[in-house]
Amino acid sequence: AAGRRRRNTRPTARATSITIAMGDALPPHIEAQIRQSMLDYLQRTVKLLYMQSLQQDGGAISEANENFALLCDALERILNHKLKPPRLLSFSGSSSTYWTVVEQLCRATPQLSATVAWIKKDVDSDGERGRAFLRSILNSRRVVDVFDMLVANDALLAKHYENNAILRREDDSLALTTILRGLATIRFALCLNVDDEATTAATTASSGGGGGVGGGGG
Repeated sequence: AAGRRRRNTRPTARATSITIAMGDALPPHIEAQIRQSMLDYLQRTVKLLYMQSLQQDGGAISEANENFALLCDALERILNHKLKPPRLLSFSGSSSTYWTVVEQLCRATPQLSATVAWIKKDVDSDGERGRAFLRSILNSRRVVDVFDMLVANDALLAKHYENNAILRREDDSLALTTILRGLATIRFALCLNVDDEATTAATTASSGGGGGVGGGGG
């Protein structure tokens, strides 16, 4: 019997993704455990990146850093958690992504709407557009600003997320934005996977001006 025992090298990440796929059939206390495991995953990753940043004397984190990949994975899990399926698209086989939410969130913010516009122009799939957006707001240190805007937008969240999504639960969303504040002192130098000219222009536009996302964009 002992010879048939197999180890799971990444039990938390694997178990979370499988359980979320069964979401609606789960009792509330299991749903709560899933949300907490996702927040714990994010918190561990942010702490690892913070420690590495200190060891590098504030040096920038690049996409070659394995913990950067974990950070993106953790953020995407949260943004996709309990995302409603798209309406009227079931026959086309289309799947819902958080890019739709990002587009609508950023419409009223000049700097972010400009970023969304060039990502939409230069990146083909919605999945890759979402990842390019995450890289952009990490580069420009606007992650906390963007998530603060998102969790405060009740109408947008109600339109796109189920009631028990992390982003729609007050205690979970507060924990989320608190964890993300740990990224404030970490510098990122990430390729956005579009041509160099567009990358440079977008990063400069996103980083320019004052600290808040809502600051005036040129």
